[in-house]
Amino acid sequence: MSKTINVPAGLLLEFWFEMFRRRWAAAGDDWHGLSETDRAFLERALADRTERGALALTQIAGRLHLLDAADSSWCRTNLLPLGSWADEMTAEPFWWGVLSFARWNSGLVAAGLLAGLLETAKHLDRFHEDQARRWASLLAYIAVQCEDPAASSWVGEMTARSDASSRLRWLEAIEEIMKELDEPARVAVWSGWLAEYWRRRTLSDPVALSRDEANALAALAPHVPAADFDKAVALVEATSAGFNSHAEAAAYVSDGLIETQSAEVGRYFIHLMSNTDASPGKFWGGHYLVPKLKHMVAQPGDWKAVRDAALRLRIDLSN
Repeated sequence: MSKTINVPAGLLLEFWFEMFRRRWAAAGDDWHGLSETDRAFLERALADRTERGALALTQIAGRLHLLDAADSSWCRTNLLPLGSWADEMTAEPFWWGVLSFARWNSGLVAAGLLAGLLETAKHLDRFHEDQARRWASLLAYIAVQCEDPAASSWVGEMTARSDASSRLRWLEAIEEIMKELDEPARVAVWSGWLAEYWRRRTLSDPVALSRDEANALAALAPHVPAADFDKAVALVEATSAGFNSHAEAAAYVSDGLIETQSAEVGRYFIHLMSNTDASPGKFWGGHYLVPKLKHMVAQPGDWKAVRDAALRLRIDLSN
């Protein structure tokens, strides 16, 4: 990426896109897509099979969303197909650009962007960590926000194609998005695909659930619709999930949830605490976990099992 923006081909594309943006802005409502001159310039760059052309392709692919907004027909016919791994000479520079800068829209997803992202799951070792996380983030946003195709139609395929680290990045990205959703949006995600996907993963369908993935799924439980929290807890209990070293998942268990579903929250905490690595120096989660536990045991109920599980982590709730 650093080479792309520091060689003549890359600098030329940077300049061209700035001039293009200005022409587009000046045209306003009179904009009707790429001019013949614009198309000829871009197509000449895309046809260049040298290293110079590869660097240009990375710059152009990074503006995938911009070019789709400017002229979707041209973009989806001439640029988007270059992401196919049938030709690695174009696929690799294309995905360097997309996974570094580009954004998605529902039209691009349906026209082949999703299929390309799924295919790229087998090639993520060619990219850096930033691009691998960007891959996961794009697929997480598409799963949560894109209605067509529905996530239920492709998340299983994505899981089967991906390695454990890629699947974990994706689940972590899903959690980050779920934190920001309102209740109706959480209901749509849960009922639309997440509940069924989670259930299948507990059955090793389509692949066995790793311990880190189980932990990441468990961290989603506080973000599911409140009415379905008990179902999420049952799914957590079907795995070996525990807290990570800082128990961040506890921070998102709301006081309201503790007060209205204390028994279910108790089951959730007991299971996670019982499966958390309690070795000396492995757990530092008291900052998030202790206030939640104290609030919970202040509710009416029998909390002996909670206190016993907490003691395993050297958390004393006797006072």
